[in-house]
Amino acid sequence: MKKDLKILFSAVIILSLLGVVSFFSNYFQGIRMARREAPNIATSHYSYFSQKDFYEHAYKQAENLATFIPQEYPKAILVNHHLLAGHFIAEAFNAVATISPVTVIVISPNHFFAGKSAVITSAANWQTPFGVLEADKKLINQLTAKNLVDVEEQPFEQEHGISGIVAFIKKSLPNALVVPLILRDQMSVAKAMDLAGQITSSLPQNTLLVGSFDFSHYLTHRAANFHDISNLATVENFDYDAIPRLDTDSHSGLALFLKLLELNGRQKFHLLQHSNSAEVSRREETLETTSYVTGYFMKGASTTNSPATLLALGSVDSSATVIESLKRGSPTFSIKFLERLFIGQQTTTAFVGENNQLSATLFNYGINQQISSNKIVELGNLKIAYLYAGGQAEARAAILQGADLVIGNSKDIRLEQYRGKLIIYGLGNFLTSESLAQTTTSLALGMVYSNNQLQLYLFPIQFDKGVGKLLTAPVDGIVLKEIAKSFVTSAAIKRQIEQGVIIISGQK
Repeated sequence: MKKDLKILFSAVIILSLLGVVSFFSNYFQGIRMARREAPNIATSHYSYFSQKDFYEHAYKQAENLATFIPQEYPKAILVNHHLLAGHFIAEAFNAVATISPVTVIVISPNHFFAGKSAVITSAANWQTPFGVLEADKKLINQLTAKNLVDVEEQPFEQEHGISGIVAFIKKSLPNALVVPLILRDQMSVAKAMDLAGQITSSLPQNTLLVGSFDFSHYLTHRAANFHDISNLATVENFDYDAIPRLDTDSHSGLALFLKLLELNGRQKFHLLQHSNSAEVSRREETLETTSYVTGYFMKGASTTNSPATLLALGSVDSSATVIESLKRGSPTFSIKFLERLFIGQQTTTAFVGENNQLSATLFNYGINQQISSNKIVELGNLKIAYLYAGGQAEARAAILQGADLVIGNSKDIRLEQYRGKLIIYGLGNFLTSESLAQTTTSLALGMVYSNNQLQLYLFPIQFDKGVGKLLTAPVDGIVLKEIAKSFVTSAAIKRQIEQGVIIISGQK
């Protein structure tokens, strides 16, 4: 009898334990499935602004821009989410406005690295001043069932890349359903392109893609315009190789967006607006610019015009002072306001000297071509002669030997025109023990070559108390006027120097 009771007691304990295990197994499986499936929930998120007046004003401004509405319905638009330029967003949505049912896929950066997954969506509806924008739960379920995205709601509470756009969707597309996708930028371009291939078969015929991206950040308006030459060319050319170096807020998101368009044969881009916050607000003295590229995509092939871009910097030495100043995050971090300038273009050069101990560090910051001796660097089919050592005789000899532009290593910023070609004898001390010890000014030179035209963007940089910054108006104008005084021969180019952009046509 005791033996039977012991067996019965053991069986009860085992069954109880099995029940507990089953309970927790089902519980945790439920948590996992909650992330994978779009539940039928009543939770709502909210548009960035709840006041209808903001959006009505944006559309009124956009209408004044007299947007051309294409006859064929575009399958995608590219918009900014920086709401200072809300009228640009409204203009793009005017090009796709319809009362027909449509599923809108909005692709945005995950600005705050929120949530657990690389690609996150929301199954919630969105409250907007124009009514409720409902989620396309059917499509969301399909994407989650294929393990392509995860449903997480918390990241969308502050994600302005989505909340800044949803009210425009509801106003221009009143019968739309929405699927927001936010991507962490740690996802590689290659993985984003692969994801596009897996997603595209699930998209309904009436899909509208919306790329919600801002471009150049934390630069002067002139530097933003220089970077946007590469940004715009990458969008027009569907140049995936260029995406990782661009000055944009989502490399992976842009890659996913463009690849989805390519897979659907919509690669003909029509530019609506290119501007930046400094120009829109008419505050050119700011370093806090955000730039905008907006437009729509139609059937057709991408363009093939890829401008060659290069940024040239002055001298960098490997003194202990400079080495210490390049430790990111330290109070003496010398280039914390300049890092963004070094990305975006194909090549960034600096005079570094032989056996420079900073070569690897500079490369990691984007300075990917370091000049330690006289050499020729190509920009498209132009030849740029870098003179690590040498004066006027050597510079003029380089022109006679076929160089189209000469850049010297002098700490004095001085220009000359010789036989129709520019000689820039020096860009100044960019990052040296001298520039960190006192207030000094150097020049960064942005170059763009395309269609037999060379554009030179002049960016005065000042180091003050060991920290470098791009000079803004009106101080940069004073510096540029001083540089123009050094220029020999052409009055027309003197005026361009004062404006900060030199354009030379008919180059090869």
